[in-house]
Amino acid sequence: MKCLMLVTTMLLLTTATAQERKDIFADPQNLKVLPKDISSAELSKTMRGFAFALDARCETCHVGEAGQPLETFDFAADEKQNKETARAMLKMVSAINNEHLGMLDDPKLQVSCMTCHRGVRRPMTTSAVLAEAMSDGGVDAAVAKYAELRENYYGSHSYDFTEAVLSNMAQSVARAGDPAAALTLLELNDQHFPRSFQNHWLKGEAAMMLNDKDLARKQFETALEIGSDPRSEAFIQQRLDSLQ
Repeated sequence: MKCLMLVTTMLLLTTATAQERKDIFADPQNLKVLPKDISSAELSKTMRGFAFALDARCETCHVGEAGQPLETFDFAADEKQNKETARAMLKMVSAINNEHLGMLDDPKLQVSCMTCHRGVRRPMTTSAVLAEAMSDGGVDAAVAKYAELRENYYGSHSYDFTEAVLSNMAQSVARAGDPAAALTLLELNDQHFPRSFQNHWLKGEAAMMLNDKDLARKQFETALEIGSDPRSEAFIQQRLDSLQ
């Protein structure tokens, strides 16, 4: 009997607390882009969408302390620059959908925050992140950044870890006059795609630029062993013949 009374009391207290809890999405103030008559449910859905798309929390844009009840936040305040940035992004998305994509007469084609952000705050491709790291700290920094991204995001939709990312970057680096850095990137790629025809081909090209004929020969031979298509294989055979 006492147990039943205790459970009943707890249920009553929980119900009372829920009734007293403020709906933080009701009657929003200081809306400048979103509709002023937006419903509580729609505003909640919109904010949750922002959080998911950018891996952000309320305190990212609003005045309040992380971990504290949302009722303590000042959602109407404009103190944080991130809030103004979010408004600008909302206007941009609206313009793309209504003015630009609208011209295509395809109502199913729409962009959202997720289109670019994919769960990260800085909407950058894998190649762009690696190029930034390499510009700041050289190829070793790029290799370290790739390992970090792969550790934290592999299997998600945030970054691309397919073979072409590092091979394309290596080609660009080689053309820019740094075949040694290109070879480092290709060796990293080889760890994840050891049976890549293109990767061994490109390693051979980088080795030739470095005048390392033995390495070039080995890579070209491996590429031919793996095989691809007759035209590419014929070209690589020409490269091999030139090393004789």
